[in-house]
Amino acid sequence: MKRALLVAAVLAFTSGPALAQTFEWSPERQALENAFTGPKAGKAISNKVLGEFDMTNEIPGMDGRFMRLRYWTIQPGGVVPVHSHANRPGLIYILGGEILEHRSDRAEPKVHGPGTISLENDGISHWWSNEGDTPVTLLGFDVFQR
Repeated sequence: MKRALLVAAVLAFTSGPALAQTFEWSPERQALENAFTGPKAGKAISNKVLGEFDMTNEIPGMDGRFMRLRYWTIQPGGVVPVHSHANRPGLIYILGGEILEHRSDRAEPKVHGPGTISLENDGISHWWSNEGDTPVTLLGFDVFQR
């Protein structure tokens, strides 16, 4: 499991900038992004940092960036507020429960269940909602700057 998460993390990190460089906005996509809104505050959520480290000495050009892995719980009725992944690539792996991801690159929410992954790359704004009756648990991996 550790090796699979590390491989996924490296792939997400190394593909993130390439995706951002080749990303093209269609008129339809621009209209979705312009109209995209979501809740500004979180509700019934918690997360615990499982590990993080400074990447300054790991990869050239990564000064001031950190890699982290968090364990999240989103209770029934819980909301992760709208946020952007500009300059902060990440991956979400759903461990249990079912959650809706509302994304700026699609008109309808996407349902995620156990074993699914969401890619969070540059050009994406999104928010999450647990509309079920059981808690959702997930692992969130991201690269960020302090």
